[in-house]
Amino acid sequence: MIQKVQSCLFTVALLLAAPAHADDAPNRLTCLSAASFQPTAAPDSRVSAFGTNLAASTESATHAQLAESLAGTSVTVEDAAGDVRMAGILFASPSQVDFVLPSETSIGIATIVLRNAAGDSLQGSLLVQKVAPGLFSANQNGRGPAMADATGSVGGVQTSLPVVQFDETYRRYRTVPLDLTASDGGITVSLYGTGARAAETLTAKLGVQDVEVIAFAPYDGHPGMDKVDILIPPSLANRGTASLQLTADGVPSNSVTLSALHYQYANLGFENVTFNGTPWYWNYAGTGYSLAFDSSVHRSGKKSLRIKNTFANEPAMGFAYEVLPLDNTIVAARGKNLRVSAWIKTSKMTRGSAGLMLLIDGPSERLSTDTAACASGTSDWQFCTIERIVDPEAAFWYLVLTQTGDGTAWFDDLEFSVDDVVYPDNPPLSGEPTTNQLEWVQSTASPFLTADAGNGFDDLAWVKGLVGDAKIVGLGESTHGTSEFFRMKHRLFEYLATNMGFTVLAVEAGMPEAYRLNDYLLNGVGDPVSLIRGMQVWRWNTEEILDMVRWMREFNESGKGRLQFAGFDMQLVSGAIRNVLPFLERADPAFYSTAISAYAEAQVLNDAFYREVISSTRGIPVAAAVISVRQHLQEHRSDYLMNFDARTVDWALQNAIIVEQATQIAYGGISREQAMAANIEWILQQNPGAKMVVWAHNNHIARSSYGPRLGAYLDRAHGVDYLPIAQLLHSGYYNAKAEGDPGAYYAQLSTPGTLEYVLHSTGMPMLALDLRKVATDDPASSWLLRDMEIRSTGLYPSQLWTQTGTLTCDFDAVIFFEHTTPSKLLP
Repeated sequence: MIQKVQSCLFTVALLLAAPAHADDAPNRLTCLSAASFQPTAAPDSRVSAFGTNLAASTESATHAQLAESLAGTSVTVEDAAGDVRMAGILFASPSQVDFVLPSETSIGIATIVLRNAAGDSLQGSLLVQKVAPGLFSANQNGRGPAMADATGSVGGVQTSLPVVQFDETYRRYRTVPLDLTASDGGITVSLYGTGARAAETLTAKLGVQDVEVIAFAPYDGHPGMDKVDILIPPSLANRGTASLQLTADGVPSNSVTLSALHYQYANLGFENVTFNGTPWYWNYAGTGYSLAFDSSVHRSGKKSLRIKNTFANEPAMGFAYEVLPLDNTIVAARGKNLRVSAWIKTSKMTRGSAGLMLLIDGPSERLSTDTAACASGTSDWQFCTIERIVDPEAAFWYLVLTQTGDGTAWFDDLEFSVDDVVYPDNPPLSGEPTTNQLEWVQSTASPFLTADAGNGFDDLAWVKGLVGDAKIVGLGESTHGTSEFFRMKHRLFEYLATNMGFTVLAVEAGMPEAYRLNDYLLNGVGDPVSLIRGMQVWRWNTEEILDMVRWMREFNESGKGRLQFAGFDMQLVSGAIRNVLPFLERADPAFYSTAISAYAEAQVLNDAFYREVISSTRGIPVAAAVISVRQHLQEHRSDYLMNFDARTVDWALQNAIIVEQATQIAYGGISREQAMAANIEWILQQNPGAKMVVWAHNNHIARSSYGPRLGAYLDRAHGVDYLPIAQLLHSGYYNAKAEGDPGAYYAQLSTPGTLEYVLHSTGMPMLALDLRKVATDDPASSWLLRDMEIRSTGLYPSQLWTQTGTLTCDFDAVIFFEHTTPSKLLP
């Protein structure tokens, strides 16, 4: 790992970061630690200087030999004592030069002077300290996955273990989870940094837990670099991704991340049910089939899963499925052998069969489908298995239990393994919380006084530490109709916009409709009540949304900043069609009639999608036509730019993409989650450098437990820059829509085994809990690393059905309300 990533320090890889650090003045340098990207450095440490016209070309020195001049560029350092020395250069390019600060440099402010081949001098400054620890990150921006190597004893054999892997889709490194339970005595991780070699004491912390530093020395053959070996013990297994930080003589380094393999409960023996009687973790689909636990038929334990044909005819199929809990470890399993198995029993199955299906998806397409038909007729327990090498591009996978015939099938004793390492299925949290657990929440949680904006920020001091350097904050909700959730999102956005530079609020609403509201925020065009109503979905038509929109407009008028409102959903095509067709009528009249015909079929299909199941046979031809419209727009973009500005052209193109997404979603061609993630990326591209709040349901913003969701895509694309926060409730009412107009429904009280019940038991009416403070070796908090239920509902009323997952992997924090009220609907 170090050889591959290390070489990037001497190439143009860091140039992607240079504009953020370069000074606008042509003769100024911005000098930072090459590891932490902070304006401090220690003698004999690596420094990066950013600017313009720094070197005539791009050149690198050898790892072991520094150069006094590269590409015609030299660097001198005048320290606080007035002594001037040449600095050894590692890498030079027109916008970045890396060098090693001379070991004799005195403590204090140093002046850095760079001279290029043309004879121009550029000057910057740097604070020199005895120690200024910095850890290199794999993406070379001072954050995210650590630049590191790892070794562990697996079966008595010392083995190198991957720590990061390059993601070709997003062009960045991602962490590879370390299996701490598979290595005897833990795993040794070698970290690479700079600026700490003069330290007398060095400590390391993973998350909130101390880890042992077992070796620390200059890294031979790499001037200015340090190597730190730490031991990650097996007790930290199941932690998921956590921040890692060194402290040298009391001075903290930047934080990077490591991942420990997380074993999420999969209910492979079907022994656990949710409080409302449904199979824990398993989903069900299939018209004409019923799914239930069966305590009278089981191969082991006390229950099996039964799928019974009640009225389905051929070729119908009943199936239960789950996204394999290896979601969060799929990077570690790529290229390895995955084996899934089950025992299946059948009765009176005169046609069809019962079996397994294994689906593996990449970021944008299905990579493999494996099926096994293993039992039919009337049979005793039959063993059924599927094996396959996991595709290197795998992103998500599903295990499906299938019943394609009549009669009944039972499933029990499922198992899966990666390279013969069997996945442990640890039981979830249940029962009443202990005194120690409640005391930990009470002492760790941050209470706040109100969900209402406009009340100052004294009780929100915790927000800054929680959000930190994140660029995208996901704000969730367990219902779409809770006033407190909406108001708290407004209040948090008020804080983030006022204090932390967030400027874009992107919501789970149609993109074309939301952008009309954005025109009001920026230019005062239109009536906000009418524009909110025009967003078409009832949940937005509330006083809470109106209050927030009016505040955003006032913020913009005050001159404090420029806030924007965006939508990233695409379920309705009508608004997007109304944006594309008028553009084509003006810009490309020869193609206009073709687009009208394609979009008329798309509108019919979209309308039908909300009344019936759309087959791929029906959907694919319509999708092909709308895809051709989008392709035509892309191919003729340069022609359009001759008569229209780029924003107008790109807005028409994006709306064509919205029509395409909605059409493909109708028949299952792509997932809505994937499309929402793509639309958020487009919004970010239109607003370079902007910080964004993403407003959506808890299920969407979650990282992993609920399958390939929006949050999983954002996490993959942005890593530590993405921070999801869930919102939960114990009791009260919420708005939902059954038939007719939406109205208020009672929220069933939380029950033991749910996180809401634990938070309710603290007696705190409103709180925020930073889940990153959970300690694996502390029984008072480690229970949060286990799977548990949280309650949830969408647009339609329910008794708050439960979702299961490991909250510390899905969210960085939760916000809790003891009692809630329904959102206030506008007439």
